[in-house]
Amino acid sequence: MAVGKDGLVVSDEQIAQWQKDEDRLMNRIVDDQAELAAVRRKLEAVSILREWSGSPPASTPPAPPVENGDKNMMLAVERLVTASAMPLERAKVKKALAEQGFPAERLGNYFYTVVKRLKDKKRIAVQQDGKLARPRPQLNA
Repeated sequence: MAVGKDGLVVSDEQIAQWQKDEDRLMNRIVDDQAELAAVRRKLEAVSILREWSGSPPASTPPAPPVENGDKNMMLAVERLVTASAMPLERAKVKKALAEQGFPAERLGNYFYTVVKRLKDKKRIAVQQDGKLARPRPQLNA
């Protein structure tokens, strides 16, 4: 139970529900972004095919800029780690995120929250030396 200075009381159950809601919404965002990436890949492939065939290119509007980098950090970390053939040091992942425009204040505690969530969901692995790696394939027994 959390009690504020002004006497506001929030139950542990309410806090747990908010955490579940956050996880559910983050998963939905990650899934939607993955679907969006797949659609963009298809559109890019069509654009290449049109170039090869001599057809005029379709006018597609540019992708909108990311307004809230926090929503994309889980997907960005997962992509960086799974795209790398070798495990990555956390500092290198943070540097890559900064280069992608993620704000410095989100590369502190929130970064470690993202890593923990991805690890718990078995989307990345954390080695004993702290490096981030692709998840190990699950063997069906």
